[in-house]
Amino acid sequence: MEMYPTPEEAKHLLGFLPSRPDYEDWIKIVSAIGNTFDEATALKILLSRFQDEKKGEHISKLRGRLKQYNYGTLVYIAKQYGYIPQNKPYNAPCTPFNARDMVNYSPKIEPYQSVKMLSKPFYRFINEVIEERAGIMEYDGGLSRSEAENKVLELYPEAEKERLYCAAINLRVINKNLDPVTMKPKKDYYDFTFGLENQYMTVSEIIEAIGKGFSYCCGHFKAEQDGTIARKSENWLYSDIIGIDIDSGLTIEQALKIPEMKHAFLLHTSASHTPAKNRFRILIDIAKPIIDTEQYKKLMAYFIKVFGADQNCKDTGRAFFGNNNATFINITTGETIQYRNGKVYDNR
Repeated sequence: MEMYPTPEEAKHLLGFLPSRPDYEDWIKIVSAIGNTFDEATALKILLSRFQDEKKGEHISKLRGRLKQYNYGTLVYIAKQYGYIPQNKPYNAPCTPFNARDMVNYSPKIEPYQSVKMLSKPFYRFINEVIEERAGIMEYDGGLSRSEAENKVLELYPEAEKERLYCAAINLRVINKNLDPVTMKPKKDYYDFTFGLENQYMTVSEIIEAIGKGFSYCCGHFKAEQDGTIARKSENWLYSDIIGIDIDSGLTIEQALKIPEMKHAFLLHTSASHTPAKNRFRILIDIAKPIIDTEQYKKLMAYFIKVFGADQNCKDTGRAFFGNNNATFINITTGETIQYRNGKVYDNR
């Protein structure tokens, strides 16, 4: 399954926008186009709708663009101005799965009368200046993150936030236990076991990490005093992602039509994926991080059953290898992103 945005599609989206959007939207749009197409193509697309107010304005912004915005950002902004996406089976808003409603989905699983969850999901302000202010309030002002967000929102009530997910990324391993420096197989799995780093990540950042080949775990883990994290189930702290591995039984197209797919935010192919034998992973959005191991395992078991996924993926310490040649589908936006050798690939 290989679908890529074309320059014509990008121009079509730009046609819904003002000829000069407000500055923040404009920067996001320039960045989204620049992160999707090569520089020359991106510049042509932008100048088909916008004009330089001063010489070299757009090429300058392209070269200094923000890396966190992708084609999905352009789609999102265009929607605000009336764009209606095509009715694709995976192009629908993600509905975060609330474990408290588990009884409504499977009568064979005990009702979750008091699921132990953190009080709220994690977010980051999209505007970098506003996010920096929240960080200053949190760390220098001695506030909790929630208190800092509330203070910022008092000053900027319209400030937009982007969802963050709890993931543990391993920067020491590329693909299936390859050394990221020599790109040769490692003789042991020490780094695969002890190389995790807890991170709060947007969907775009998760895509980039996996697309560079880094392995990952769904959740955060307890660290030792020196910061080292051992990838063990007993070190698992909490998670707001369910990751399931599909090696047989379903094609990507079939998976996208399963009703529970509405709870997923990302699908990506694994290293052994082929057109004839689809192998891929689905990442499912939990409304709030779960902190109870057994409840989290039951939730994993439910989705494994629904999708006919790998039964071995019930361990909270389960790690998934990255794939620097993966195809990603952002379920919420419908955007498809292809990676080749760790970089976004454009086959046009």
